[in-house]
Amino acid sequence: MPITELAIASIKQDEDTREAFVNTVFPILLSLVDGKKGMKFRTAGKMLSLNDVDVSSEFRPVLGLGWDAVSDFQAVVTAESFSTFKTAVMPLVTAPAFPELYETDVLPLSVYGSTLTEVFKVKVGDDEEKLENAKEAWKNFVGAMKEVKSLNGVSANMEHRTFLGLIGWESEQSREKALRSDGVENLKGCLVNVESFLVKFGGF
Repeated sequence: MPITELAIASIKQDEDTREAFVNTVFPILLSLVDGKKGMKFRTAGKMLSLNDVDVSSEFRPVLGLGWDAVSDFQAVVTAESFSTFKTAVMPLVTAPAFPELYETDVLPLSVYGSTLTEVFKVKVGDDEEKLENAKEAWKNFVGAMKEVKSLNGVSANMEHRTFLGLIGWESEQSREKALRSDGVENLKGCLVNVESFLVKFGGF
């Protein structure tokens, strides 16, 4: 199955750190992943909201990638050259970033390429019933909206197995209209214990 990667960097909130991340550290990361075996797509952007709370005034960079396989990702991060990135980023962060990998039904190209990307995560652990309930709730939620770009899958490298759903929106207006339409808001509520955040990919 295709692999969708999400990584959220906890960056210190001063202007010098932001400039260092954007102008120095992020280009180092790109040089390490571009052209590598199995790397199908990469983008980066900024988190706008977390669990429906506006965080757009903060600098919360989000990286999104698509891989053919987990082994392709592992080949990059275990290479000796990746230590260059680790050394450069450590002084800028308040906590190490953990790249989350998910086995998804499709690669994230169209979703990450949308104007806005909304991320929904539900921790299911080893409970197969919780996983099936999350999948069914997601199917009904997405199915209630017309022609929306989406994907879903299950974590491949996280301690607590997590269901992931992504939606690509063309605009904030189309998002608001869809989420407030008849039945959709109730179906969203069926995603029990969900964590969600909204990202604008395509640059910082």
